[in-house]
Amino acid sequence: MIRKELKYTLNKGNFDIFSSHLIENGFSQIFKERSICSLYYDTDSFKLFNLSEDGQHERKKFRIRFYDQNTSEAFLEIKEKKGSAGWKTKLDLTDFKNLVLITSNSFMSFKIPKVIDLGLIPLIGVSYHRNYFISNCSRVRLTFDRELTYGKILRFSNEFNVEFNIASEIDIVELKLDLNHDLHSSRLKPIFENYNLILSKFSKYCTGIKMIY
Repeated sequence: MIRKELKYTLNKGNFDIFSSHLIENGFSQIFKERSICSLYYDTDSFKLFNLSEDGQHERKKFRIRFYDQNTSEAFLEIKEKKGSAGWKTKLDLTDFKNLVLITSNSFMSFKIPKVIDLGLIPLIGVSYHRNYFISNCSRVRLTFDRELTYGKILRFSNEFNVEFNIASEIDIVELKLDLNHDLHSSRLKPIFENYNLILSKFSKYCTGIKMIY
């Protein structure tokens, strides 16, 4: 499904009061809170990072993702964007033959592709907690990502390792809505103005690369 995705940043520590304001304005929490881990792929020369930083209209990200430390259900996700519109494609890790072990201080060891596509290798990991909300009209979904930590993926002869030891000082609010939906007419506008949230091109991957390399 193609939809509009808008990201906003705010300082850490605002989740409880922010979520209360959402509920007071017709939003409800859906799903349970989940921890998310993503392992991002790029070339040695950071091709995908540079395309994103250069503001290319069309761009992609390749990442391994799993929830609540359940590495047995990890999958490869390709995230594509055109402007503010975005969509995702999932692939099973068993579709790849060149699997090698990755170890960590945050999850059980499992195997990931050593290389994918045209020379893409795993470079960094991002771990965080996510809460999910939906408007009473069901046309706007909102996620709140907090406690972001980053780690560099180290390459050894027969395996990878990542330690999540770099903490972020910001949280991320992301809206997912129909392409023709007008955010300014929704009940979110006064909440966002109250927190002085500003539309951002924030990327967990690009932020992690800047912090680590």
